[in-house]
Parts: sequence; structure tokens; C-alpha cells
Amino acid sequence: MQNKNNGKVLLRVRPRGFCAGVVRAVDIVELALEAYGSPVYVHHEIVHNTYVVEQLRRRGAIFVETIEEVPHGAVLVFSAHGVPPTVRDEAKARALKVIDATCPLVTKVHLEALKFAREKRTIILIGHRDHQEIVGTSGEAPDRTMVVDSVAAVDALEVEDPLRLSFLTQTTLSLYDTQEIVARLRQKFPAIQGPASDDICYATQNRQEAVEQVAKDVDLILVVGSPNSSNSNRLVEVAQRSGVQAKLIDSASDIDVHWLEGVARVGLTAGASAPEVLVEQVSQRLADFGFTDQRDLDLIREDVRFPRHAAKEFVVGRSRQGNAAQKSDGSYGERVRSSSNPRGSRKIQDKESHLAVKIVRQPKKIALIGAPSSAAAFSLGSEKAPAALRAAGLVERLQAAGYEVIDHGDCAPRLFADDEEHRRARNLSEIVAGLNDLKLRAELAVKSGTLVLVLGGDCAQVIGLLAAARRYHHHLNLLWFDRDADLNTPASTPSGRIDGMVVAHILGKGAPELVRFWGEPPLVREPDVTLFGLERLDPPEQEFLAKSPMRHNYAREIQFQGGARGAQDALSHMHADAHEFVLHLDTDVIAQEDFPPVNVPGSGGLRFEDVRLALVEFAKHKNLLGLDVAQYNPDKDPDGTGAKKLVDLLEEILAARLQALEAPAPEPSGGATEVSSSGSTS
Repeated sequence: MQNKNNGKVLLRVRPRGFCAGVVRAVDIVELALEAYGSPVYVHHEIVHNTYVVEQLRRRGAIFVETIEEVPHGAVLVFSAHGVPPTVRDEAKARALKVIDATCPLVTKVHLEALKFAREKRTIILIGHRDHQEIVGTSGEAPDRTMVVDSVAAVDALEVEDPLRLSFLTQTTLSLYDTQEIVARLRQKFPAIQGPASDDICYATQNRQEAVEQVAKDVDLILVVGSPNSSNSNRLVEVAQRSGVQAKLIDSASDIDVHWLEGVARVGLTAGASAPEVLVEQVSQRLADFGFTDQRDLDLIREDVRFPRHAAKEFVVGRSRQGNAAQKSDGSYGERVRSSSNPRGSRKIQDKESHLAVKIVRQPKKIALIGAPSSAAAFSLGSEKAPAALRAAGLVERLQAAGYEVIDHGDCAPRLFADDEEHRRARNLSEIVAGLNDLKLRAELAVKSGTLVLVLGGDCAQVIGLLAAARRYHHHLNLLWFDRDADLNTPASTPSGRIDGMVVAHILGKGAPELVRFWGEPPLVREPDVTLFGLERLDPPEQEFLAKSPMRHNYAREIQFQGGARGAQDALSHMHADAHEFVLHLDTDVIAQEDFPPVNVPGSGGLRFEDVRLALVEFAKHKNLLGLDVAQYNPDKDPDGTGAKKLVDLLEEILAARLQALEAPAPEPSGGATEVSSSGSTS
């Protein structure tokens, strides 16, 4: 079939192997051995990897399953998986010198469990009942916690009060299984609340997405990891779900030569608890089998670090203080606050990247920003839209309607290009550069309290607007008015054009440059996204929606209800009264007969009148933060009638907004309303 010397290829996927939490945990045990000497006791395996545990055992670590096995006054390290409060109490009773190596991302879930328990909610904990992480998390509120591991388990659930429910997840689960279970929970218990951000660890997600991407290019995937490693087993499942053979191996000696019969391309990855030395040993073993063409694939950049010097200071401090390390709440060790920005930051922080400032709403002001970009689009032309709409008199029409228009100018143009070098995610560098430009302008506008109107451009520009809004608003909804769901990813895209993948990237799935444009994915959570006007869906998008808690309204449903009623229902379902939202308008949602000058025209869609009525309802809502208009293409509008029609539409809906907001008696300050950074009226 292929040349004996170079026909067999090994693709080594990055990221792979140790995550920041595992590095930190192993460092803590090694530093404890240096500071205290042998033995140092470790509650449970420090991480789930045979090689790592054996290496530490040789250096003097003793692994125990119960506190009773630890001599009075000895040094004890809690593993990266965390422990329940009962174990901490037992350690305190035996006067143990405790060092807590719990991963900060696991601690985040513990803190969320405590929060929900204080609110007297029943906690549905998604995970494997016997896994140490689940044992630890459920122990924070054992009387209020129920563990489920499947959709069937959710179906069998009976709860005392379905209106006071919350859910949390084990950090090392499969993204797919978790999404299915969460979707079923939301379907069965509509009032259930989730965490402020996803519990699935950044490293778990990165490794799963990398495996998903490489699965299309190989015949077999080998996952280095121990049988008791949850995240390693999930990598095998993700590969198999993608349609490729996959095997879990603890070491190079586990490779069965029969697996390689007829295999020309092998993908190699490692679970988050597997060291790189094992990957090298496996690579050498595969080279012995003829896989001498070995390549590293850098699919997702990973820059989260818990510095070793911080761990050293922490451990050395414990050796000097002894039991003085006990905290006032009875816990021991470093109970690090949760990282709300684990993927995009080198520093674990107490708060997310949104700023606590007071914003004064200015209902009579509009901040206008041009985003002349076609870099994410399917053709040239949309980059000319901001200039065409300005030339059609948009600013003057808005001023005539009663608005003060604050023009922030146009960002630098970003143009369409074929970019055959990056066929799965084209023009990313240009797209990201444009988003950075837009985000800076939009942040100023959002902070000033004005309504932000972005003239695009391609659909990707909404990411810059959302990132700017998230800077000041912790909870944000997205209303996606488009006939396309744009839920493809680089792994499923038929074109490689980001315009067909924008929503997926907003949800944290896809190219890392966009997924991490806002520090911690997702930019907007799935339950907070409403797709409105859907008509064109690729099979992968249909499969995604079937498992997702995202609300979606099809064009045919809106046509049956009427645009105004459909919009009112969408606003109600997305709880628009409770949280601010951004509205994205893709002009190709309008039927081609009514508005032809768009990038991707097509028959069907919504008639102009239904779009107009829906937009009036959306625009009138007090919690609308920004409107992004995309996909109008002046190249297909030689006489400018499309630009005039779009300007007429924008003037009408925004005039309706001004009238609606001015209807109540004005405030003494002239109509301004104070809101906090979380969006609540003060």
C-alpha cells in the first residue's frame, strides 16, 4: 500500500499529558519530601497514573486510602482530586500536618457546591459516583447532593422541589456526555440552575477537542493513561465517537502489534495525568514498528501554569508553621479560590475578567462602530458595508430620530482571502486582529452606557462586541437572528470559513485563537443563546442542536406566529428582563425576494415584514446592549437600494426603541438609569 520506509506516520497531538493541576500536585509531593524528608503520606493516589505514583513511592511517598493509616502528627498531602470535609476533620483530629494539593479547578466546584447548599438547593452532581473527585464534592453537602452519570439516571430522578435545583459536573468528564445530561436536566427541570462557568476542566476540553480534530486524519488513536484515569478513558471515548479505533495504554509495553495491522497513520495523545516520558517511550516503540515519520501537531495553545516557586513557598511555609496552617474555617492547606479564567490566564484569580463599575444608561445616545471585514466571509464585498450605510444617510437619519450619535469610526479593513494553508479555519490572524480593534472601541461604548451599533462586515465581528460587553456584564445573553446556526467547527466545516462557525466559537468550541479571545470559554453559555429564524442547517449542526440546551426558533414557526409574537416569545424564553443581551442580525435572514444584496442569498427565509416586526420588539427592550448588523454586500447592490432599505429599517426600529424607553416618566437626571456591572437596576 505505502512505502515501507516512510509510509507509516505517527501524529503526536498537542496539547497532551500533564495539565497545570497535575504538575502542581506532583510538585507539592516532591517539595514536601524535600522539606520534611521521608515518609510523606498521600491520601489516595496523588494523580491517577501508575508511573507517577510508582516514581513518588520510590522517593518515599506512602499512599493511603484512609486517615487511620497515617501516624499521629505525620505529614499528609491531599490528592489533586480533592477530599470531603469529613477527611479534613479526621486529619485535624490526628494532628496531621496537612498540605492540600487539590486542583484549583476542583476547588472551584467544591465552592459552587457550598454556595448552592447555602441557598438550600438540591445539587445534581454529574459524574462517576466512585471517582475520588465526586466523593469529595458530594461530601460538601451530602444531604443535598444526588449523583447522576447518564441520561437514564436523570430520567429516573425524583426530587422534592424541582424549583430549587442546581447542577455541577466532575471536571474530567466527556464534553459530549455532559452536554446530553445537562440538556436532559434542563428539559425535565426547566428551573434548574448551573454554575456561572463550565466545570469541565480546560485541559480535559482541550485534549478532547484535539483528539476530535486529529481523528479525521488517522486510522488508530493511542491514548497514554492508566485504567483508573477518568480523563484518559474519556479521550478514548471521544476518539471512538469520532469513528476511529482507539486504545488506552498505560505504557509502551501495552501496545499489541495486531492493532497496527493495516494501519498507516496513528494518532498519539496522553491523558492529563500521564507524563511526557511515557509518550516518548511509546513513540520509540512505534518507531520500532515502522512509524518513523513522527510529527507533532500543535492544535490548541495551552498557557495555564501554576508556578513551581509558588508551590515551594506554600510547602516550605507549611514546614515552618506546622499545624498553624489550619484555617479559621477548620480546613487545612491551600484552599485556592476558583479560577474563573483558567484557559486564558497564567494567574488564578478570585474574579472573572469583568469589571465592577457603575454604568449609567444613556437611552438617547448611540455609539456607532464600523467593522469593515470580510475575512471570515465567503467572498469579498461585506467590508464595504459600513461606508455604504453611512453614505446612505444612517447617521443623519438616527440624529433626526432623536439620537445623539457618537461615531467611534471604522476599524481597519480585514479582507477575504482563500488562505489555502489553513483550510479548516481560514484567515484567523486577520479575523483576530479585527476583533481586537473592534473590542477596544466597543468597550468604551459599553462602559459609557450607550447602545452599541456595529456595522459589519462578516458575522465574526459579533465576537468583539460580546467580549466588550462581557468586560462589564457578568451574565450576557445572545440573540442570534440568522437563517444559519453557524455551529460548525474546524472539525466539521465543509468550507473552513469562520462565518459558518461563529456561534460554535462563542460557545467555546473550535479554533483556540477565537475560543480564547475572551479569557475563559464560553463567551456566552449555551442556555443563554437563542437562535432565531433558523432555516439552513448542516447535519453536524442538526446533531449539535439535538443535544444542546440552546433555544431555537425556526423561520417556519415565526412565519406562522408572526414576527412580533415570535420575538416576544423569544424574549420571554431567554429571560431578557433579567439579563442584558446582544442582538446579531445577519441580513440574509431576509427572503432573497425582499433583500437580495447579501453574501449568501437563498430562497425561503423570512419576509421583510416579519423581520421588521421582530426587530422592533427586540429593539424596544430595555436590556438590549448592542446590535451587530452583518452580511450586507454593497457589491451586489449597484444602485444602493439595499443600503437605503437597510437604513430605513434601522431608523424605524431604533426610533421605536427611543419611544418605548421614553414612555415612562423621565428620571431627574434626564432619563439616565444607573445599573451595576451585573446589569441590575439601582
